[in-house]
Amino acid sequence: MNIVIAAVLLFFVNVAGAQTVTIDFTRARESSLGIPWTEDGFTVASLTQQSPLGGGLFVTAVSSGPMVGNPPPAGLLQFRAGGGVNPVPLVSAILTNDLQLSFNLLSVDFYSFTSSLSATDYARVYSSAGGSFDLLGTPSQTTLTFGGSAWENLSYVKVDLFSQGGFSSSQMLLDNFSVQVNAVPEPSSLYIVLLLIAGRLWKNSRFFPSCRHA
Repeated sequence: MNIVIAAVLLFFVNVAGAQTVTIDFTRARESSLGIPWTEDGFTVASLTQQSPLGGGLFVTAVSSGPMVGNPPPAGLLQFRAGGGVNPVPLVSAILTNDLQLSFNLLSVDFYSFTSSLSATDYARVYSSAGGSFDLLGTPSQTTLTFGGSAWENLSYVKVDLFSQGGFSSSQMLLDNFSVQVNAVPEPSSLYIVLLLIAGRLWKNSRFFPSCRHA
């Protein structure tokens, strides 16, 4: 019976366990830096067609360090909207788990080329659970934290940037998507636990045959 109890406890520990990962958009120099970006079991894809004039979604690939002027540091997800494209497109990114596991969004680092985004811009973070966070007015180099049911058990996180300033270009950068993967039991583990319980119950019924006729 002790074996069964231990197996059941181990099973529920595995179910309850969750893994936290940080998507930091860094790889070896020889690796691809393009979109879609895959890292730690997650993929960031663009929902917007890249513009030949420079608009769209990119991963920065220049030297790292504190953000000072232009170009931005390496390892950031860069959004570019506007800049001579007419009509100005909505630039969107979507983050999903490669195994279609649900996850919680914990935090994201926000950067801007200016002190904050322009008041004419539209920039938001959305979640599949109905979460919505307005990025306007957020100071550059800020870590945004997320909590509550609107940011838990998600199938995706989406980020939009839209420049309402006509041909003027708007840019923002995000980094360090910290997410907690909600673990699920492996079918083989569940099968073993059920088999142990069934075996123990059958063995007990042999020793107590009256129980079968109760």
